Amino acid sequence: MAIVGTTVSNLVGGTEKRLAGSVDFLTRTENELVRSGLTVTSPETAMLMQGGPRKGSIPYLLPLSTDEVNVSNDNINDQGSTGNLTADEFSCLRFDLNYGWGVTDLTKMVTQYNANGGIAAGIAAYWDGIIKKYAVASINGVLAAGGNAVKVGTTTGAFSDALIIDAEATAEENSESFDIMFVTPAIRALMKKQEGNAFVPKSRTDTKFDEYQGKRLITTSAFGAGVTVLARSNSLGFDFGTVPYQVAVEVERLANGGGGGGAEILHSRRSFVIHPQGANWTGSMVVPTTVELAAAAQWAIEVPVKDFGFRKIVHSATGVGA
Repeated sequence: MAIVGTTVSNLVGGTEKRLAGSVDFLTRTENELVRSGLTVTSPETAMLMQGGPRKGSIPYLLPLSTDEVNVSNDNINDQGSTGNLTADEFSCLRFDLNYGWGVTDLTKMVTQYNANGGIAAGIAAYWDGIIKKYAVASINGVLAAGGNAVKVGTTTGAFSDALIIDAEATAEENSESFDIMFVTPAIRALMKKQEGNAFVPKSRTDTKFDEYQGKRLITTSAFGAGVTVLARSNSLGFDFGTVPYQVAVEVERLANGGGGGGAEILHSRRSFVIHPQGANWTGSMVVPTTVELAAAAQWAIEVPVKDFGFRKIVHSATGVGA
């Protein structure tokens, strides 16, 4: 396609504020983690997005319990008990990140994403990738902290439905609440061979996700070649936007850039909270890297294992046993 204009303003085709709004809209409607139902936003995550310290706290909501029930009687002084879904509050982090692109990069972005929304779609896709990296690192760290209590399988064993059942069983009465799976392309291929039985392609589902045994599939190699992750809806605390003292999208003019010929840079800033529910960030770092987020020593699972929303299934890289 022909590119009209050689400045950021011409390429963007609108105001910076409008571009920021378009990127936010695409994140809310196209982000895979959001669409799958894995994420949940709370007043606490929204509060952390208002700025201030990057370390805050969010509550964990327990699944509805049927362990207790009141028995009605005729004693007016006998007060019935009421439930409390909040288990505790756990430390979590807000990540304040940014990136910039020059005119040359934006021109390529327009070409690559033109059919799907141009620069707004390109920037949204970039941030979606960053958010997924931080989510995967955090989930990996918590699963490592949980050890064998949240893990089934061996690195040489075959992937099987039995492993899924074993992983679900560790949640006891909550075993049937897992409805999302992160799978590698190799495992998805194995599942696809069950089409018409357990596998349903996204073209035939209401969720617009591939499904296996009723579970929505997110295909990614981010967790590693021999790992499948089982999850339940609303298990990942999430919120995003831009803290009040930052500008979401901003064009910078460098008069002396380009050897004095002038240049422009489009800056995009994104803040987000991404936190596995029921886990506590115990690390001392307020601005950790993804490597540090994935370290077991930085996390602790603070709720009963049956209430924790993630499980790690380990198997061979191909999914076929040795």
